[in-house]
Amino acid sequence: MITENIDRVGIELYSRWKEVKLGELTKLITKGTTPSSLGGKFIDKGINYIKSEAVSYDGKIDKSTFVFIDEEMHKKLKRSQLANDDILYSMAGIFLGKNGLVTEDMLPANTNQALAIIRLKQEIANPKFIHYYLRQKSVIDFVNNMSGQSAQPNINFEEIKAIDILLPPLKEQTTIASILTSLDDKINLLHRQNKTLEQLAETLFRQWFVEEAEESWDETSLSEIADHSKENIHPSKNPTKLYKHYSLPAFDAGKEPILEIGKEILSNKYKVISNSILVSKLNPRTPRIWMIYGNVNEDESICSTEFQIVKPKDQKWYGFIYCFLKSYNVTQELAGASSGTSGSHQRVNPQDIFNLTFFKPTDILVEKFNKVMINYLFKINNNQTQIRTLTQTRDNLLPKLMSGEVRVNL
Repeated sequence: MITENIDRVGIELYSRWKEVKLGELTKLITKGTTPSSLGGKFIDKGINYIKSEAVSYDGKIDKSTFVFIDEEMHKKLKRSQLANDDILYSMAGIFLGKNGLVTEDMLPANTNQALAIIRLKQEIANPKFIHYYLRQKSVIDFVNNMSGQSAQPNINFEEIKAIDILLPPLKEQTTIASILTSLDDKINLLHRQNKTLEQLAETLFRQWFVEEAEESWDETSLSEIADHSKENIHPSKNPTKLYKHYSLPAFDAGKEPILEIGKEILSNKYKVISNSILVSKLNPRTPRIWMIYGNVNEDESICSTEFQIVKPKDQKWYGFIYCFLKSYNVTQELAGASSGTSGSHQRVNPQDIFNLTFFKPTDILVEKFNKVMINYLFKINNNQTQIRTLTQTRDNLLPKLMSGEVRVNL
């Protein structure tokens, strides 16, 4: 157990810890360039090119978002060629202070001007330790406040170098990083398990209800087997009440609703109901389908009105509807039906969701599929509970380890 390796000694720090500036620990801070500025363009396959949106506040670098440049352009962008253990740090745009650690499997790779490349003196600074140090909420808030309130927030190299770091000896850095890494590894494993379970369910759905669909099945709409729940809630009328808020950012951050009190929630919301499915009407090309499986406290559960709440009329349809809404054909149909002023603000009409059609299978087949899905959903929910516990443990430990409030036995 992690806690067996930790010795609490209070707030007072050992004298071996030092207050330094990040710049004192780096041998290089630089950034990249947009290929188009040098006459280049992105290609279908080649050298990985990492943009700012690939890096998240939880420290991940999402490889699925990588674009590609050719070898010639990679050589031209020599300054921003990445190396193992480089830290990519968001220095431009509305999401400042995100950072991710470059790993061997991402290389060769390059990046753009929105991400600073921080290359450390590894004889005095462990890259994983600094990576975690910069993930602290206090550091992220400091950096975002540093940028001011300009329309295009950004920070420069000198401001990045000026970030304060409380640095323990290298051996202690390594031990602290290994504790936090072990938690992240367990969290990532559970996320991968859930992804595999979802893929298994989607494959079975496609096989049974698309590839092996029978001509005798009648075409019907989603509205025939599901209700559209849209009960309005006004959280601001209960300013001290604690709500469980299912928001779009919460979905993107790991499908974990956030806790907020009523006075912090200014706009109206929908009541989230048990055994329902939330479907985002915003940007349907990137589907957000949130499974609310099992019972929830409906008196305190709310969601953004960007979500539409789909409630199966009969619980046997739950697994079918969930997989149907996540299917490729539905994603393409809703994307085609969406409208908006820009690619990042496309919205689908809620009625278009409930007008979606499919060929209705027999009740026996639906019930058989739902029995399989129940096992998948139970495992996914169980994993999500473990993810929540591990994430809370990590987030509670992080500032305490980084401040020296919690010390490790070496």
